[in-house]
Amino acid sequence: MLLAFTKNLFGPKNYNPLPLDEDLWAEGELVSENGNNFLTRPFSEEEIKAALFQMEKNKAAGPDCIPAEFFQQCWEIVKQNILELFHDFYVGNLNVSRLNYGIITILPKVADAEKIQQFRPICLLNYLYKWITKVTVTHPFLVENKIP
Repeated sequence: MLLAFTKNLFGPKNYNPLPLDEDLWAEGELVSENGNNFLTRPFSEEEIKAALFQMEKNKAAGPDCIPAEFFQQCWEIVKQNILELFHDFYVGNLNVSRLNYGIITILPKVADAEKIQQFRPICLLNYLYKWITKVTVTHPFLVENKIP
């Protein structure tokens, strides 16, 4: 019962409960054309590699069972495949539903946990999904301009 509740709480929704109005931002709050061009350019090898080596080590692996350390240790071997994956993501040819798959489970906060308050949910995500997210949110333009 607890697992079903957690899955319902954190599982995918079939609709967007927060649609955005195109007139939400004032003219001065919009990204400039140059900024937009910079944000929408392809990912660079340097960005991808930098994000990889910023990722924390010794974290729980996701459903793919591949930790950050694998990619960090084998960067020169897997680099070309990873660059192709990021390119496919950029041009919209990557089936992200296979990457953003996660396993939701609950972990006890204390030994011999018996009450719902003594558990916490956790979602184990594939490393490649985390990596794409990291490259996207640590983009230099976003960081320098403090864009959320």
